[in-house]
Amino acid sequence: MDFKEVIDKRHSCRHYLDKKISKKLLQEFVKDDSKAPSGSNSQPWFYSVVNSKPNIDYIKRMIRGYFFNNGTFNYKKESNEFYNIANNFYYNLGNCQAVVFVCYDKKEIDSSIKDNILLSVGASIENFLLSASNQNVGSCWISHFHYYEEELIKTKLIPKNKKLITGFILGYEKDLNFKLKCKKKKINEISTYV
Repeated sequence: MDFKEVIDKRHSCRHYLDKKISKKLLQEFVKDDSKAPSGSNSQPWFYSVVNSKPNIDYIKRMIRGYFFNNGTFNYKKESNEFYNIANNFYYNLGNCQAVVFVCYDKKEIDSSIKDNILLSVGASIENFLLSASNQNVGSCWISHFHYYEEELIKTKLIPKNKKLITGFILGYEKDLNFKLKCKKKKINEISTYV
């Protein structure tokens, strides 16, 4: 696929087919993310790829317990399209076929280099997501996975010597024509030339 096409095609997908992603393909995505630039070639990222159904189901139950049982995330009264989609999505994570937790080594935590670590990890995540998009695998970056770090360590879904940064989900997109309408900023809003 043409690189520009891959960039244009990648978006946050929230509806997935009940079709497993092969381990070989997941390994290809990890290999591509490892080619990202990093400060002093530190390569600080670590990916915990969860692709077994029992573990994915456990993660879904954990999210339901956090958001729905305490009323933090309940949009039932909202008629807004975004909130209805979000409510359904977080209940079942869109039927995703893999959950990927992105971490770095706890021993590398040092306030003087933390920003460098986070920037490097961000670059590797983008490589991963673009690699997935290139293979027609949809993704959605989820910012709140850090709420579950202790539970994820306890259940060995991430190693205890790692610090969870973020995560995302993957799957084959159910509706190839569906896109939540999110406007991108215009080029003059995000750049200047001096």
